[in-house]
Amino acid sequence: MVVITEIEAGSEGEGGMRTEKPRSSQWRLAGSAVVLAILALFMGGCPNPFGTPVSDLKGRVDFGSAYRAQATPAEIAKFATVSVIDVALNQTVATTVTDTNGSFVLSFGRWRPTLSKVYYLEAVKGLASNEPGYDAARLRTMIRSEAGGWTSITSSLIGSPITVSRSTTAISAAANLKKGSPLAISEGDLIGSLQVGVADSTDTSIPDTFNGATNFATIQFRSVWKFVDQALKLDLDPLAFLFWDSGTDTFTLNTPTDGPYITGLSPNTGTEGTRVTLNGIRFETAVASNSVTFDSVPATVVSANSTQLVVDVPAGAKTGWVIVNTEAGGPSNQAAFMVLAKVGGTFRGN
Repeated sequence: MVVITEIEAGSEGEGGMRTEKPRSSQWRLAGSAVVLAILALFMGGCPNPFGTPVSDLKGRVDFGSAYRAQATPAEIAKFATVSVIDVALNQTVATTVTDTNGSFVLSFGRWRPTLSKVYYLEAVKGLASNEPGYDAARLRTMIRSEAGGWTSITSSLIGSPITVSRSTTAISAAANLKKGSPLAISEGDLIGSLQVGVADSTDTSIPDTFNGATNFATIQFRSVWKFVDQALKLDLDPLAFLFWDSGTDTFTLNTPTDGPYITGLSPNTGTEGTRVTLNGIRFETAVASNSVTFDSVPATVVSANSTQLVVDVPAGAKTGWVIVNTEAGGPSNQAAFMVLAKVGGTFRGN
């Protein structure tokens, strides 16, 4: 063993020789203190490397009723991206995808949540196979970290499967919109507040029952649920168009414009003469009351109803924006369309 010694100045022994006083025990104690300090610093600066692993999140994404044009509920729920979001830090901390049935299992690796903290669990899927020009649909719920697992809006029982649905989206969106206001909704009140699969006693079209919370009554829940359902049926992201008026404590669904609005094109590429379906809202039912242009070139409208126009790509059209005007209003938003060149030629044999 190496003994560290320290010479005390002015200390002399017999014959004038300086003596050395061993200090090995003191140095060993000091060394131990340094090691403990470093270890404490390491543990405090890392995501709980020696903590108990976080339980996996298991659940299912349920988009509910059928979509108007761009997708069915099954198509949306399949292979949707599911993420846990730390709202305070605006960070995604874990992500996975659903299976063909809309179910998911989300693991966290080394990341550790803050105990009793509420996080968002969000499912998102681009419509029409994520093609350009189409919206993405989002559903959301709130989950809380507990000792031993997770609780959520749909269950206060730790470890219960989590449902992400129109109902949980309505509750989560309302809580987020009112957050920080005098009418803020207590996040703790929302855990376990939804009875999944038990139809609302007043409005049976709502498949779940909300127990109510401070500053968010069941009548408000019904209103917001209707807006979420309406947005999804219009192929719109409900979280993007839901608004709250703090003065009247009312919610509204503010669709993009007062005139026609295009939610997607099918297909969104083609040559001159290609037949294209425009999906959207607030179109005119009479063919002659709608006008459609491809990069400013007028197109022929073949058929029309309030949510769908069928047109042919006009001669001379170039890659650019498709725009709709109606007798009631316009112009609409812009939807991108790529015009492909026709390939021509003559084949001659030998």
